Amino acid sequence: MKQSSFYEERFSRGSGKLREKLAAYLDDPEGEKNVHDVRTAIRRLEVMFSLLPKKMRKRNRKKIKEYREFFKANSVVRDLDVIRGRVAALSPDASILDLQLQRKRDAELKHAIQAGRKIRNVRLMRVYDVQPRKLEARIDKITGRLSERIRQTLPVVLSDSGKVDELHKLRKDCKKLRYVIEALPADIAKKYEKKASDAIGKRDSSISLEKLQDMLGEIRDSDITLQYLKTSKSKIAGELASKETSMRQQLYNEFVKCTTDADQASC
Repeated sequence: MKQSSFYEERFSRGSGKLREKLAAYLDDPEGEKNVHDVRTAIRRLEVMFSLLPKKMRKRNRKKIKEYREFFKANSVVRDLDVIRGRVAALSPDASILDLQLQRKRDAELKHAIQAGRKIRNVRLMRVYDVQPRKLEARIDKITGRLSERIRQTLPVVLSDSGKVDELHKLRKDCKKLRYVIEALPADIAKKYEKKASDAIGKRDSSISLEKLQDMLGEIRDSDITLQYLKTSKSKIAGELASKETSMRQQLYNEFVKCTTDADQASC
């Protein structure tokens, strides 16, 4: 199968899966798995969209924008769930904070559901007649751009635990690069796995990208929790912020060790 045909089939499958996951989410927006699955489906489709030739991206730009708006609304709910979970783990006596978070979450969930219903009947994006030469050039450009950003950002965050935005951007770039590679035929993906491996300094690029993404995700969850606690006027929030700061430092230290350890198999 030609690479372009393979990609067209993958894109069609990704569009269908997104519709399937969106339907499950709208049936049960409280389900943690449904929230996770629809977010992942959007991210994967968004990455595949970025590989399309310019004219085809322009043709489908309105649709992908609507998906992004839903993702953004859903992200607020997801962040509040994360904060509630971490606050509960820090202290069983933080009921006042939990109540505040629950009220805010309920309000944000309504916005997310409205956004989800808005895109429920959006016509599926379809791609066809993608020229292999243009597709390969686009893949080279995107993987090269992501790999270079990872290569440049990694030393920055390893030298300063306070680079919150850079850590978050690094996680997103790792995720995008991983999704690009996973969208390609296995024989072609090997070339780009080498780029990822060089960017993060690991031999096993597939496992390392996912591991790096997961560790950065844990740090991000801690960062958004700290941001909430530090802006809360509740007395207990200050006490919990101190505990969360210690946990965040542990997560960061593990990330640094995994990324710089000479025994690369440990990650």
